[in-house]
Amino acid sequence: MNSPTVEMSGYPLRSTLDQSMLRWTFGAVFAGMVVYSLAEYFIERPEDGLTFLTHHLLHVLVIGVVVWLALVFVIRRAVVEPASRIFVHLRRVASGRLEYLDCEVRSREVGDVVASINALVGTLKRVTEPDSASRAMDRVRELREILKQNSDKLGDDTVPAMRMLTRLEGELLEVLQETGAGPSSNLEP
Repeated sequence: MNSPTVEMSGYPLRSTLDQSMLRWTFGAVFAGMVVYSLAEYFIERPEDGLTFLTHHLLHVLVIGVVVWLALVFVIRRAVVEPASRIFVHLRRVASGRLEYLDCEVRSREVGDVVASINALVGTLKRVTEPDSASRAMDRVRELREILKQNSDKLGDDTVPAMRMLTRLEGELLEVLQETGAGPSSNLEP
């Protein structure tokens, strides 16, 4: 039977990684303690229950608790805490906060995840806004109009400026074609 789930943002909500780690490590240690105790019981049958309890079960229980606490500490530091920081950071990136993740990691795999997230953030920071090239084309058109209006004042300086403006316009059109966006309006030649 499946555990009850709650829908949140389209994804079923289950227990946290920390809760799962606590349950599974406790279950594994407990199963190991039971199997070891049963093996000891059948290998060397105790004379009475009190002797078995004090000379074996109590020792196994103490060792099991120490092993479980050590497992919890190590897994929490190596996996759960970095995973939680990564999750929070990814939610920030999804909301538009493009910041690099500064996370101390102790394993290569988690370090690779952090490096991949930072590479993604770097790529996203380099991507221009989709309409920025179109806005630049609008500015080129405005500049062309200003040059035309002031051509009598500029005299011979208008021709080099218009040539440079035409080259800029061509380069912007190339950028628009590479990004798949079209010019926002028809440009005058």
